[in-house]
Amino acid sequence: AMTAAPAPARVLAVLAADADALPAAALVFVKGAQAGRVASWAFSPALRRALCFADLPAASLGEPLEIGVSAAGDRVGATVRETAESRLAAAFRNSLK
Repeated sequence: AMTAAPAPARVLAVLAADADALPAAALVFVKGAQAGRVASWAFSPALRRALCFADLPAASLGEPLEIGVSAAGDRVGATVRETAESRLAAAFRNSLK
């Protein structure tokens, strides 16, 4: 018989940053602690902000997020953007429970 796979510990999330640009491989922080890293980003003319893919702990998706934008430690806020792919991934994760 098939058994359910464990829920993934990490996810690739789409984030909207409160910035026009992000440094390469920027760090993502959850509750002030480093939790992940930006994989890639692009500027969204429609949203007038940077959108990025970030590797994050699955448990952090509902938490306040920040992205490091300078070597001096400056950070900007970020929010998880829901996409068709993220809804599909969430449904899959829920099916594993």
